[in-house]
Amino acid sequence: MLELKQGINLGGWFSQTPPDETHYNEFITIKDIEWIASHNFDHIRLPVDYDFLETQDCQPVEAHYELIKKVIYWCKAYNLKLVLDLHKAYGYDFNTDSKKGNTLLFSDKEAKKRFISLWKTIAEHFKSYDFVAFELLNQVVNLEYASAWDKLAQKTTKQIRKIAKNNTIIYGGVLWNSAETIGLLSRPKDKNVMFTFHYYEPLLFTHQRAEWITNMPDFEVLYPDNAEFYQINSVPIGVQAKSIFSYRNKEKIAKYFHSDLILKAFRYSNDICIPLYCGEFGVIDKAPVESTLNWFKDVISVLKSYGIGYAVWNYKDMNFGISGSHYTKLIDEFFTL
Repeated sequence: MLELKQGINLGGWFSQTPPDETHYNEFITIKDIEWIASHNFDHIRLPVDYDFLETQDCQPVEAHYELIKKVIYWCKAYNLKLVLDLHKAYGYDFNTDSKKGNTLLFSDKEAKKRFISLWKTIAEHFKSYDFVAFELLNQVVNLEYASAWDKLAQKTTKQIRKIAKNNTIIYGGVLWNSAETIGLLSRPKDKNVMFTFHYYEPLLFTHQRAEWITNMPDFEVLYPDNAEFYQINSVPIGVQAKSIFSYRNKEKIAKYFHSDLILKAFRYSNDICIPLYCGEFGVIDKAPVESTLNWFKDVISVLKSYGIGYAVWNYKDMNFGISGSHYTKLIDEFFTL
């Protein structure tokens, strides 16, 4: 089992970006990998989209596999592990899963076959690097796909394992890969599997003023703060903010809030002896700097108390990049957490 402690995401490089070979070759360089290693990170999570890896007729884009291999060599040179995350799959896009045709992965046999086939190709390319983990899919949104996703994840794991004997395989639940849905995953038969979740709670703080969140209020939000303030102002956001409404402590949103939310996932994974990993967590660069540091202090403290490894979202740009100017005032303290 690959041990993952403190990592960082390289989102926006091979994923969630228009096709651009110049961007692929220049957005991240070995200097960035050197910087990451020098700041005590032990791994990188690398999101990639399916259409970065294959053509529309399912042929491998070998030049792009070579780019990933170059990243692997960089990681090896700086003693970093790598989580290869399939961020978007054919037949499923977490950003637009309510649109027709964007949930084929859970209903269409050919889409499922293509998903498994892509992972078999990935496994063939990278099976010899045991410090590379395979994360099957970034996140599933709707609760209704929980059972179908669990079955597909187990089936895909079985097929990967026929090829890649030693690579750790990672996957998570639904509702944007929330910690609360880890318990909907059945116990894996494979012994080298890790469960993952994303953590952006409370959304009103971590995604404040985010234009892509429907009905997100347009005002500054502090952390920690009064629970009633968070609950009242989270109502317009809807289901994405639902965790705030079931919180037992009505006085304050602070460290105990995070501990309470993650506890159920920790207990379930611990009961079935499956390690937990927080593959994404972070704060938008529109949030107040001091509050951002307060949030990171509390969340990292909780994750460490449960023995959960994590990867910050994000290294560069994507509205969350910790290498950006917004984080300049707190970057030194951030790395002492």
